Amino acid sequence: MVYDVDTDNVIFTEQFRHATYEHGDGWLLEAPAGMFDTVEEAPDEAMRREILEEVGYEVEELRHITTFYLSPGGTSERIFLYYAAVSSTHKIGVGGGLIGEGEDIRAVEIPFRTAIKMLYAGEIKDAKTIIGLQWMQMHYPELRLRGN
Repeated sequence: MVYDVDTDNVIFTEQFRHATYEHGDGWLLEAPAGMFDTVEEAPDEAMRREILEEVGYEVEELRHITTFYLSPGGTSERIFLYYAAVSSTHKIGVGGGLIGEGEDIRAVEIPFRTAIKMLYAGEIKDAKTIIGLQWMQMHYPELRLRGN
């Protein structure tokens, strides 16, 4: 979850997900995410790299929210969910993903309160993003006061 403390915006990615196309238009708002580049890459290193590639922000500090299995009955995939507080000074790239990896990603900034309304209106469909927004909502006063 990437949060701009100066603008009170949550920074999402918007990507076409073919697997969801039959249930909608296929474009999903999601928290920035990705896969490990190597077996040795640590989860926080991968997250920093993905945030820079996808939305163009360099992250100084990540706060681990939780680690969970997406669907333990069918896959061993684990999600490492993080929170990153950023500001305009952290914006060092354009984002958009890597063309060489076939990524077509749009960075989308949405005011926090609007994102929460979208969450409860069922407009956000991605599980990690739902969990992350709910965590942010529970911790919002602290995040606004401390910026982290």
